[in-house]
Amino acid sequence: MFLKKYVALYMVAFGAVLLLTQVVMPRIIPPSTDESAGFVGPMLSQFVPMLVLFVVFVTLLSKSRKHLAVVTEAERLLQQGRNAQARELFQQYRQQNPKHGFGAIKLGIAHSRLWKLKEALEELHAGQALGAGELASVAFEHEAFVKAVLGDVAGARAALQAVPAGRGDPRYATLIAAVLEVRAGDFAGARSRLGSFDAKQLPGVLGAFVRALEAWAIEALTGELRHVDRVALFGETGPEALRAAWPEFVAFVERAPLS
Repeated sequence: MFLKKYVALYMVAFGAVLLLTQVVMPRIIPPSTDESAGFVGPMLSQFVPMLVLFVVFVTLLSKSRKHLAVVTEAERLLQQGRNAQARELFQQYRQQNPKHGFGAIKLGIAHSRLWKLKEALEELHAGQALGAGELASVAFEHEAFVKAVLGDVAGARAALQAVPAGRGDPRYATLIAAVLEVRAGDFAGARSRLGSFDAKQLPGVLGAFVRALEAWAIEALTGELRHVDRVALFGETGPEALRAAWPEFVAFVERAPLS
């Protein structure tokens, strides 16, 4: 994404320099009739635009590297479960690139990992409106997840259906289906999904969410109350944001044993 953007900018700059070389500079520095100085005009008309092109290239390359460094670090933090720090960096990128769908979608994902669900939806929708590109499936999957947690069943299903064919992540599809089943009271179906290989591959706060939902399903089916890792689930934000969206789930988490 970054390379495409800056290559395009560089090509525009290159075209502008060609125009400068072929049209503008000959008018500013006309060919000399003095044979001893005849080479000066052509030399300047070629050298000055090339110098401008070099400066433009270095500037764009420096800017590209800075943006790439911010995003790379934010992605690393997100993978490590340091979601609040990742969100700060994605916010920085988003502010610097307000017309890029990439930044909005990534910020929306970071919000969702912190259970800031309404903020997540706003950014995901903004990213889709700006152009999701290769992140279209990711944007729709996370929209479906957020809407499922919020209890918007129709919205979650519509977002899942919008995922391009063959581009979806089975881990998210499994989690979203399980959330909808729990919300519908189908704890048996949810337990089956939550115990699957795909669901167990989700990392960080989503993995903690899977385990908590599975514990809730087990309690509903057998009466057995299993422990829930509240730190992994709410460690960066506390339970209040998720409580507003799904109070019954948070009530279960709070009555579950800590160990």
